[in-house]
Amino acid sequence: MKKIKFIICVIIAVSIVVFSLSDINSQNNNSNNMKNRFYLGTSNFYFLNKLRDTTHNQWYRELNYNAMLSYCAHLDNIDPTFQGMGQKDGGFFEDTSNYADSMRGVIRQWRQHSGDNSLIFQREKILRPAYGQQSIYQAEDPGTWKYKFPGYGYCDTTVKGINYTEGNVSGRKCIKSMNHQSGYMVKDLYENREQVNDTRILADTINSNTWERLFSDIKQPKYNNRWYVKPRMRIDSTYAKENPDTAVVMVYIRKLNGKCDSTQIKCLNFLDGNNAYDGRYLERYYHYEDPNISDTTLSVLGSKLAERTNNDPMDSVDYMVKWLGKVDVWLDYVKVEDSWSHYLFTDTWTEGGTYPVHNQWHFRERIKQEVDAFKNTPGLGYFWVDELQFSSIACLGEVNKLVKQYSGGNLSVLTSTDPIIFQGVSGMKNIDSFEVYSSWKWDTCFNYLTRHGALTDIMMTSWYPFTYWTRYPGNLQQPNPTIFPGTARFERAANYDAYMDANDGRDLQYRINVFLFQHKYFIKKAKELGLIYATSNQINSDEAGITATGGWGLREPTNEEISLVLNTSLAYGSKILFEFLYTSRKGYGNDTNKYMWGLTTPEPDYAGKRLINYYGQHKWESVKALNRRIMNMANVMYPPNDTNKHLKHEKTITVNPLPVNYQYNPPFGLPYSYITGIQSLAPLRNKINNCMDLGNSEYYDCPDKLYWEIGFFNVNQNSGNPDDKSKYFLAVNKRTYPNITSDGDLRILKIKFEPNYLSGFTNWKLIDAVNDSTLAVFNKNTAQYISAGLFQPGEGRLFRIAPVIKED
Repeated sequence: MKKIKFIICVIIAVSIVVFSLSDINSQNNNSNNMKNRFYLGTSNFYFLNKLRDTTHNQWYRELNYNAMLSYCAHLDNIDPTFQGMGQKDGGFFEDTSNYADSMRGVIRQWRQHSGDNSLIFQREKILRPAYGQQSIYQAEDPGTWKYKFPGYGYCDTTVKGINYTEGNVSGRKCIKSMNHQSGYMVKDLYENREQVNDTRILADTINSNTWERLFSDIKQPKYNNRWYVKPRMRIDSTYAKENPDTAVVMVYIRKLNGKCDSTQIKCLNFLDGNNAYDGRYLERYYHYEDPNISDTTLSVLGSKLAERTNNDPMDSVDYMVKWLGKVDVWLDYVKVEDSWSHYLFTDTWTEGGTYPVHNQWHFRERIKQEVDAFKNTPGLGYFWVDELQFSSIACLGEVNKLVKQYSGGNLSVLTSTDPIIFQGVSGMKNIDSFEVYSSWKWDTCFNYLTRHGALTDIMMTSWYPFTYWTRYPGNLQQPNPTIFPGTARFERAANYDAYMDANDGRDLQYRINVFLFQHKYFIKKAKELGLIYATSNQINSDEAGITATGGWGLREPTNEEISLVLNTSLAYGSKILFEFLYTSRKGYGNDTNKYMWGLTTPEPDYAGKRLINYYGQHKWESVKALNRRIMNMANVMYPPNDTNKHLKHEKTITVNPLPVNYQYNPPFGLPYSYITGIQSLAPLRNKINNCMDLGNSEYYDCPDKLYWEIGFFNVNQNSGNPDDKSKYFLAVNKRTYPNITSDGDLRILKIKFEPNYLSGFTNWKLIDAVNDSTLAVFNKNTAQYISAGLFQPGEGRLFRIAPVIKED
């Protein structure tokens, strides 16, 4: 997904070792926030005064929001314009005393609204160290890394060294007695674009209205962002002490323009100030420059690394280690990290201590200041870090550990744990449009996250299926491109089938089924890791990336599509739903034709409800009614403050097949458990469907086009009622053609139950779980399909079946 940030008043488009489950779960018990009930919220910029006034707080109540994800302003220090507006969000270099009281007031105000610790708060002092980048390139097995994910290794070597394994260390060694010839131990790095995939330079300002400050590999010139090269090596300790001036290796940094910097590492550099060395592995070496003045040895400025002409290839960056043939060397890996990662992991600050003069970042101190300022403020749930690339996972994990440490386990960090994001913005070579959905690569991402302590408490993922090339229904009005210029490249479906299931990548069912892959994977992973499953759901457009030749962008979903998105997330066991995005923006970035449409009128005031979407539908009232229905179902599924009675998600079934071109393709369809089959009746169609002629005049969807999602939920065994035989399921009508003139996708769901799963009783009731009304009483041995009632397009409904004797 594209990155989205708001700065001041500007809203902008913005791991391989697996822990055992017991190890992972031991990390997940620190923060109890947002685990005791269901949460429905929005992504917003709640720190802005205008979005916390009486009007907006009333609107949050209308929309049933009890959670809020608030972005922050990306400042170095509070600038006069921002402060003149009464805003004190706080900058990275700013003393917390300048803004802590103001921001505590923001958190408390949310608490007054929600009565809960459910404000997920983005803070600049937390963000910058978390966005540090670190890559570790393994020395062993040169030439094999293009077949692996991530491809963190080398393509070549020119020295007759060999692989080795010592305990848990594998690497490459060169030994004089084995007649190894001098040459490059490692060269031609395979995954060599991570440090130069984003070479934008942000002007030296105290605040930013774009996200280069966080994401760019160069950042602002005044930051002097460097890339540090750290080969992890060991040599013989006795030889080192006896031959301090003997050269061990040369380390070369090759830039995009092909030029190289080099640094020689001698035996002397393995000896500390007391001339001591015990043969351990080092990745930082002694006796270079005065650490109180500079630590820039074995590093290169990001701006210099990225210098190139149009003819320089993008994959010419390299970090090479050349063995000089004089000293036996064991090389484990070559670590490359930017300034933020370097100063985060080399930071040894303790309270009351000082920093070297060259370290301007003071990460540990500033993280502690931010945690101390807000850890005891009622209303705060978590700190938020937005979309990261793969190379930032280690830094995120370190920041999360520090937040937990400094808060006594009361706070932690959340991020969007979406493997598509980690891969998609990283500059990695070995991914393509289909492999990005490879489950084994996703497993690797989650292994990295858990290994580094970056994923704890809650797993937040994205559910944004409606790209701008997805057709919209043909019975809706065409958006006016003069008023909504971003819609000029949208396609209106020529007919119902073109919108619903043309199977050409631009129809609804194709797009939804592609994204259902994510839900199936994520809920399975969340349950494996013992995490709460949360989703950020698309209700907005994002037209910033649409160009005349293509690009990326989101079209605004219809009301029925928004209903489908939210109900599907609920059916897959998501206990926290966020709606992205509350506010609207037009003309952001450098293009006045770029739009993002949410639930309010655009900035600068966000003064009105966005009543009508650009298809002419009543958006505000639709989302308001949808949220009320979602909350009513969720409060039955997850009773507030009584987790022992929370239903347990078992499985969600896609009744129709998933696309075959995705590798994670679990069993789908019916029969499953106590439902052996369904029928889908279209009451507005007054003809017989040839594929489903049941001897009457009613129109039923074909068996291969039953566009339904059914989530199965079980009674919690800790509920205190062990004899409860009730079974719950949430059905979602995935047809979303709007009902304009009796042409919409209303459906009546009919269900055939499997008697072998309804043990002990013959007669059962089908019950609307929200209002506890009986819809049907049936004999489990009947061959008939039992009606579950009428569904609106995209609607989800929660049902309970229970034996009659239990209900009497």
